[in-house]
Amino acid sequence: MTADSLLIPLVRTAGGLVTSLLLAFTGDLAARVFNLLTGFSLDLVVHQNVNFVAIGLGAGFGAFLGWLNPSFPKYWVFGSLLMILLVAIGGAYAARILGPGVDTSYWWGRFATDPTVYLGASTAGLFLATSLGLISQVMLANRFRGPGRS
Repeated sequence: MTADSLLIPLVRTAGGLVTSLLLAFTGDLAARVFNLLTGFSLDLVVHQNVNFVAIGLGAGFGAFLGWLNPSFPKYWVFGSLLMILLVAIGGAYAARILGPGVDTSYWWGRFATDPTVYLGASTAGLFLATSLGLISQVMLANRFRGPGRS
């Protein structure tokens, strides 16, 4: 086991975390713009859910980008992306439920997003992306090694 074999997954994980957090915040901004463009015509709960889904989609896609490997079949790539997106959305909702929440005594409290939602979505998506990425790295190494080779 060389130093490169340990360094590459660490760099991919760190890059995935940074990208995931940035895209989660971008997803939140995009959802807020969408909500403003629709004029908040629906119930407030629907618009809050739009925010959480957009945060999860951004975080999941960012986590996926850290471990993207286009040498695998398309069904593996798109299946991994779909699973990571769903887990990141679930992480956003879990962080919403388990997080401290926002102080509703301020006037903006109904429209604020708890910062732990970004972290929850990012870490949930990154955990699955890293797991699938490491599995795919082992599969790729075994494919090129072949039977009987070390």
